[in-house]
Amino acid sequence: MREAEAGMGGQAGAEAAAPLALEAATPLALEAAGPLAMVAAGLEKGFGGGPVLGNLDLTVAWGEFLVIFGANGSGKTTLLRILSGQTRPDGGSVQIAGFDLRRQGAAARRRVGVVSHRGLLYDDLTGR
Repeated sequence: MREAEAGMGGQAGAEAAAPLALEAATPLALEAAGPLAMVAAGLEKGFGGGPVLGNLDLTVAWGEFLVIFGANGSGKTTLLRILSGQTRPDGGSVQIAGFDLRRQGAAARRRVGVVSHRGLLYDDLTGR
């Protein structure tokens, strides 16, 4: 496991390989496609006029684990929501398995699983 160093103004790393067909989306097949499972470059997000993420660059290679920790309000949940396609960044780009999250969102989201401390359903949602 490695602790991710997401800093201001760093390099995004090597470019991700071309996307694979969904049928080939096994971990070994995706790893063969290139060294990076996820690339975030220049991510920016703000709320109410204040910045939460500023020019954040981050890469995760296949087989690596990412640990994110920090104080309340430091942007951890915002970053995870952006990386999983639940929130759009104000600036920057994200690639998941070589798929651009803005232009190829559905294909990228098919390759992401999220387990959160909060439910993602509406409290008043019923089965009717």
